[in-house]
Amino acid sequence: MSVTLVAALLIVIQTNGTGAAPVPSNRAMRSAMSRLLSEDLERLSADPLSARPMRVVDLGSGWGGLTRMLAAEHPSVTFTGVEVSIIPWAWSRVTLLTFGPANARFERRDLHRALDEHASIFLAYLSPRHMESLARELRERPRDATRDTVIISAAFALPGFTPDAVLQLHDLYRTPVYRYRL
Repeated sequence: MSVTLVAALLIVIQTNGTGAAPVPSNRAMRSAMSRLLSEDLERLSADPLSARPMRVVDLGSGWGGLTRMLAAEHPSVTFTGVEVSIIPWAWSRVTLLTFGPANARFERRDLHRALDEHASIFLAYLSPRHMESLARELRERPRDATRDTVIISAAFALPGFTPDAVLQLHDLYRTPVYRYRL
């Protein structure tokens, strides 16, 4: 059995388990997320009361392209891509080791455990089902635990939360990119 066939089979099995296939973000999504991220990183770095380290966590980082691109754009910020599916996670690790950047890392774990990170900003390009699960978990947390949290989400809204910014892409689907400041 070839390596490609085994990899494809693992992706299918894990897609059935997670309920979402690993779909890479496109250039327009990455650009919009980069714009919103840059605004928030600038705002946070100018805030003398901000005690959090400058950390960004990409929830469901998939193949790692967004995490690596943004880490290269912001070398003073630590980026962590979190992915549960083994093939996209392994690809992310290999490309990171090969091409960098040094301020990024990838971890294989469930995205809900990543919410416990002391991050400044969370990125998400998740399915509607996973966004609902994320919203439910955020609503169940004490207000102190989510204060000053920023979530930037491509394509799918965070149900029950109001975004403070929405960028509409000029693609076939007019894809929205949301920013939430909790």
